[in-house]
Amino acid sequence: MSVIHSRKLSRRIERKHAGPARPKKPISNEEKISGMQDPKLVRSHTKLYQLHGKIVTSSAVFWNPPDFGKAVRLPPNKGAKTARGSMPYNGHVVPFESELEHNNLLTLMARSDIADIHGQYPVLPYIDEAGKTRSHTADFFVRFKDGYLLALLVKMERKRAEMEALIARINSYGVDGKVDDIRLLTEKNGSYEAAANARNILWSRRHHNEQEVNELLVVLSKMHGFFRFGDLLWGCNNIPSRRVAVWRLIDQGVLFSTTGEEITELTWLRKTTA
Repeated sequence: MSVIHSRKLSRRIERKHAGPARPKKPISNEEKISGMQDPKLVRSHTKLYQLHGKIVTSSAVFWNPPDFGKAVRLPPNKGAKTARGSMPYNGHVVPFESELEHNNLLTLMARSDIADIHGQYPVLPYIDEAGKTRSHTADFFVRFKDGYLLALLVKMERKRAEMEALIARINSYGVDGKVDDIRLLTEKNGSYEAAANARNILWSRRHHNEQEVNELLVVLSKMHGFFRFGDLLWGCNNIPSRRVAVWRLIDQGVLFSTTGEEITELTWLRKTTA
C-alpha cells in the first residue's frame, strides 16, 4: 500500500467516526438513548402548539384502516369470470363478487333509510333434499334505521325459482333471530340504470353546496308540473354546482322521476307533493 493511499484511507476512517469521542466504558441500559429520543422527555400522545403566548394542547388523531365488519369470509380480490371488489361504508369495507352484486350494493348505499350494510354475513343453515345440514352465506346484511334486519341473496333472475326454494328451506330451519327476513335481489333490483343513478346520488352527498341547494329550492318554488332536468340548469352561475344540487334534491326526495330510467338532462322530473 502506498503512502498516499494509506493517508486517504486514514482520513476516510476518521470521517466515519466523526462526532463526540467514544466513551471509555460502555453505557448502561438506563443511560442509553434510542434513536433521537431523549429519555428525559415525557412521552405523550398529546401535541403542544404555541398560539399567542399560550400553550394549546390537541389530542393526536389516529386513523384506523377500515375492516370487513361482520364478514365471515373474504372473497378473493380477483376472478377470471367476475368483477370483484369492495366499497367502504360506515368505517368498514363491503366486498362484492360480481357486477350484479356491485350494482345492488350501490343502490343499497344510495338509500336514506339504511343504517348499516355488511357483506358476506350471516351464515344461514338449512337442510337439503338429502336430509343433510348445509349452510349458505348471505351476500349482504342490512340494518335499517328502525332496527329491521334483512339478509339479502343476490342472483340472476333466471335462478329465481332455485333461490326461492333455498330461502324457503332456510326459513323452515330457522334463522335464530339473526335477521327478520330474507330477500332475493336480481338484475331487476340492481339494474345498470339504477346503479348509475345511485352513483350520482352518492356523489352529490359528498360534493353538494348548501347555498346552491337553497337557491335551487327558490327556483323550484316557481315551477309546477313536469320539467326536464336540463331546465334546472338554465340561468345559474355554476352549472356543475347546480347539477350536484339537483341530484342532492333527488336524494332528499324533493324531486323524483316517474320513469325509473337512468336520469339525464332530458329526463322529466317533478316535485314531491307535500
